[in-house]
Amino acid sequence: MITAALMLAATHPGVPPLPGLAGGPSAAAAGPAPVEYYVSSSTGDDANPGTSPERPWQTLARVMEHRDFAPGDAILLRRGDTWNERLRLTLRGEEGRPIRLGAYGEGPRPHIRRNGHHSEWCIILDDPWHIVVEDLTLSHAGAGLWVGGRPRDMQYDPQSVPPSGHVTIRRLVTLEMDGLYAHIGGRPHQSPNRAEGYNDGSYGIVIGDYRRTHGLTIERVRIEDCEMSRSAAGLEMRRVRDVRVHRCVFRDNTKPDHSWNSIFIAGLEQAVFERLIIDRGAHSAQFGTTAFFLANDTNVTIRGSWIINTPESSSNDRAGMSWEHSGAGYVVERCTFINNAGAAIQFLRNPGGRSDTTGIRVEGNRFVANQAAPPGHNLRGRNHSQLGQVMASSWGRNNRPEGAIVNNVFFNGPGVPRDLPLVTCGIEEQELKLKAEGNVRKESAEAVFEALPLDDPPQITQAQAEVREDGSARFRATVGLTDTDTDKRPPQVFWEQIYGPSVVAWQKNGADATCTGLVAGEYLFRLVVEDGTWLETRLVDLAVQ
Repeated sequence: MITAALMLAATHPGVPPLPGLAGGPSAAAAGPAPVEYYVSSSTGDDANPGTSPERPWQTLARVMEHRDFAPGDAILLRRGDTWNERLRLTLRGEEGRPIRLGAYGEGPRPHIRRNGHHSEWCIILDDPWHIVVEDLTLSHAGAGLWVGGRPRDMQYDPQSVPPSGHVTIRRLVTLEMDGLYAHIGGRPHQSPNRAEGYNDGSYGIVIGDYRRTHGLTIERVRIEDCEMSRSAAGLEMRRVRDVRVHRCVFRDNTKPDHSWNSIFIAGLEQAVFERLIIDRGAHSAQFGTTAFFLANDTNVTIRGSWIINTPESSSNDRAGMSWEHSGAGYVVERCTFINNAGAAIQFLRNPGGRSDTTGIRVEGNRFVANQAAPPGHNLRGRNHSQLGQVMASSWGRNNRPEGAIVNNVFFNGPGVPRDLPLVTCGIEEQELKLKAEGNVRKESAEAVFEALPLDDPPQITQAQAEVREDGSARFRATVGLTDTDTDKRPPQVFWEQIYGPSVVAWQKNGADATCTGLVAGEYLFRLVVEDGTWLETRLVDLAVQ
């Protein structure tokens, strides 16, 4: 079975921000000289002025007390430090003068690590305007970063608040988010868990005000080189216009009972998702699971991404991508779908009277051995062995998605009849509005890749660490190249520490690396592979006795 490569940007000086990202090169607007504020949990003191690395503040509570952050200012957390606090701010920058929340110093990213309770957040940013959030690790909470949230005790009409916007998030790592789950139709799954009035799910990053029923909440969002893994969910975005999500990683978001998706989008306008890796992106949630969930969006493109290995579970769907209802103008191109337990792509229609999804174009993609659940498994009452890798479900009355599924290459794996077409449906043939043409069936996964070469990520076939007798640790990685693009430079390969009871010192770093400075406890390290186009990672745990 072909395995996924997870892409992730590390804090690497050779990876520039995308053109047009806030915080990238631009002419600064006129205004007061910006101020940098420094925070260190290990060396700081809240009585310090906080305006130099030598005299930093200590707590995030002190940051919240300040309140008067001006356009161009920066709030910098010391690398290698850890906080068990929630940070909640309203940051309002200006064009060319964003307010930046990031890192200073050397070592692992600054880490906000909570207590693992569902009621906890790491960061909430209310009403943002021209902000950059970068180079942080958030973990062990109900959810990680909420951009566009508002205090639950604030009295306001969410429909009347003007949109915020110009938000850039890059090089964040979010891990171990769990405990929240959407309350659908007034039927909460397990207990009515909430965090700051929010209960949609345990996401690493949330963009938008989920309480709005219509209208935009955020305009112009850029998310680049982030990882949202080992959690119940990854990224949620609601009612956002002008979005680009690029080179992000979602892996092992398979928490029992709570993992219903890695990406949830609803009400987006003009969005592009590109170079994403979603590997094991959902698992065993009560109302169905899918790695990438879409609903009620306008003009959304998913390009050049891998969506693979959604596992078999007791829940419905187990799909790679699911359209719920009402969207218009979706494009899926040059993507790879492999070994998802359910369909690679499914089109649903919520039985609550919502409209069909229209303007669909799925073209130039690879589909390999999806519908991988055991033969005879039932899915929403239908025999699994008769469902194609792309399907229009009979769930919901008069489900008639409209569009074209054309010029794709596919291989039907075990459990699916060898000659079954790529596209099947659970509705009457005369009602079908999905045009399926030019889709070519192959006899093996290898034949699919030969017939449709794409810009593929490097493949990591080994990533491991061990503690040696002298107390140091050795790291080893094996990276294979599957890409046919010979113009690419050789990939850069290195290891980095995510967290642990001490900050290690690297003696050498590359595919084969060593570090010293370990003490007893649990560490998490990450292998990073960057080839100029893709970024791939593996997370590796290391226990030191």
